[in-house]
Amino acid sequence: MIHVWESLLQEVEADSQAHSEIASVLVRTVSRHTLERTFHRKLQARKLLAHRESLDLVIAKAEETLTKSRQDYRSAYANHLQSPQSAATLAAYLDSHNSYVTQLHATNAMVEQYTKETLPDLLQVRNNSNVFVQNVSPMQYTENLDKGSLIERSNR
Repeated sequence: MIHVWESLLQEVEADSQAHSEIASVLVRTVSRHTLERTFHRKLQARKLLAHRESLDLVIAKAEETLTKSRQDYRSAYANHLQSPQSAATLAAYLDSHNSYVTQLHATNAMVEQYTKETLPDLLQVRNNSNVFVQNVSPMQYTENLDKGSLIERSNR
């Protein structure tokens, strides 16, 4: 009876070791292939995020310039109201008005381009990257393994 019990324990231990080896082979194979398949996409996502942040900075700077231009325009207008007969204040007022309108058009065009075309494109590329990474199936790699060698190991 003890001999049967010992042989049963030895078989269970051998099966356990075989299953452990199979599991480690599968983990190595799946993780390596998954990393290989997703590495480029992760880099692309990081680059997209950095690109978006730089675009946000450009738009923020344009808005700051617009605010400064508006303040200059308002002060030139106030100066012109104080001395309406002065040609110098009129010239400064018209110059600051033209500068403000030009900056306003440029900023609005940048914001429109960014919100209507650039940002949706960036988000679509990012979404495609995320979908690709999520769709990487570990099972497709296990099919490529030599099943005969796995079965051999489990039979040992």
